[in-house]
Amino acid sequence: MVEIEGVPYWTDAIGQIPFALNEYRNVFERSKNSEIAAGETIDIGKKFGDGSLMNIIFPSPDYSNGYDNAMIVRAVNWAKKTI
Repeated sequence: MVEIEGVPYWTDAIGQIPFALNEYRNVFERSKNSEIAAGETIDIGKKFGDGSLMNIIFPSPDYSNGYDNAMIVRAVNWAKKTI
């Protein structure tokens, strides 16, 4: 476990926060639209969330409300208010 601003998180999902913020920022800079940036970030996170390069060839998106996806959504919601 790690703590971010005093809130504990499992370390297996800690990479989802910087991914989501970076991807959101990139899409927002391109589109200038926070809803587009949020949607694309969440979709890409679901598509490649397990970290497997095989998803490039054989996509298998994770549409569950798993911990990693929840962390991406939480980071995107924060980014929408901040960026």
